[in-house]
Amino acid sequence: MSAPDPSLLSINTATVRAQWPLPDIISALARHGIGGISPWRDQVAAAGLDDTARRIRDAGHRLSVPAASLSPCPPASAIPSSSIR
Repeated sequence: MSAPDPSLLSINTATVRAQWPLPDIISALARHGIGGISPWRDQVAAAGLDDTARRIRDAGHRLSVPAASLSPCPPASAIPSSSIR
């Protein structure tokens, strides 16, 4: 049996949010060869979207959540009915 491949793992950043800010989490995952990251919106907002995106891209991580979940969704009342099919 071969050793586990940490590049196949993904970390939900909520699990370590009390210990480290998001930029430190991104660096630590890269250091340990963990390939995926699932950051929470509030953490991304606190660290800055552009900086977070650059750090994740530079670290070679893949997002393990849909990109749409990183941005707030408008309330249904704000979506024109003509755009709903």
